[in-house]
Amino acid sequence: MAAGLLPPRDRQPRGGGPDAGGAAAVRAVTGAGRETAVGRETGARPEAGAGAEKGAWPEAGRVGPYRLWGRLGVGAGGSVFVGQARGRGRLVAVKALHGEAEGLGERVAKVRELLAESEVAARCFPAVDGAEAAGERPWVASELVDEPGLEATVVSAGPWPVHAVRALGAALAAGLAAAHRVRLVHGGVRPSHVRVTEDGPRLLDLGTSDLETGVSTRVSDRLRAYTAPEQLAGHRPTPYADVFALAGVLVFALSGHPPSEQESDGRAVRDPALRRLLTRCRSHTLTDRPTAAELSRLLLPDDVDAPPFSALLPPSVREAVARRRSGGPTIG
Repeated sequence: MAAGLLPPRDRQPRGGGPDAGGAAAVRAVTGAGRETAVGRETGARPEAGAGAEKGAWPEAGRVGPYRLWGRLGVGAGGSVFVGQARGRGRLVAVKALHGEAEGLGERVAKVRELLAESEVAARCFPAVDGAEAAGERPWVASELVDEPGLEATVVSAGPWPVHAVRALGAALAAGLAAAHRVRLVHGGVRPSHVRVTEDGPRLLDLGTSDLETGVSTRVSDRLRAYTAPEQLAGHRPTPYADVFALAGVLVFALSGHPPSEQESDGRAVRDPALRRLLTRCRSHTLTDRPTAAELSRLLLPDDVDAPPFSALLPPSVREAVARRRSGGPTIG
């Protein structure tokens, strides 16, 4: 495990490491060079004087029923750990929230119901393994998605080609559309929440992301590019805020940098049709934006002969995804 990601020596779990095969997985997930610092990815910073407390390793080395084996990162909304329930070999991502989690139980129940009923949503969002809304430190445990992050692939390998970005956006928009139909809003769509797999992109933190960014005007410069203007004004995120943010993610994937107010001048998005669509999604007039379902259709019209998602990826990204699946090092 990478230095700095282990718990303090006096708080390391006793009784051996993860179950068979788990130790290698933990090393892979938290190894040096991986995309481990959530705060670094998002630009989030704890409030002054609260960093040590918020990022601290839990006293018992556990969160709920999960023994913790490594820390994936610390962000504005919570600390994320690699965890493992007693008697189970499967590792999960455990997010210990920093503050109150109003409505968390209802949100988690909605996410579980959505993933059980919608195949599209189940392909897009990680499964929920457990949650606890009461107590001093609420938490959510979910499927550990260990594939490369979108942000790391773009930083390491450069911008993606248009056809790959269209496929990426169409899949994410379809997942968001399914969530919106059951009145779930993500509220924190950004590159660091997207993982790239052979079967398509996965979007992390559905149900908890807007606990970080929902009604706060205190947003870092890096997150501001993916935050709808109505959110910055203090309003709760709506489905249209998710569309605004997703368009920003696609601009980043296409150009290698976050979107700006000048993105419509052609320097960031060179494809004219895609530029017009993304400019519409980034409108400051909420109702001018398309729905997530419409955005998905416009990005990638139905085509029975379309190649699989993995075939559309840039070669270096495709190789990184394959290495991660086989347990080797990746670019993110």
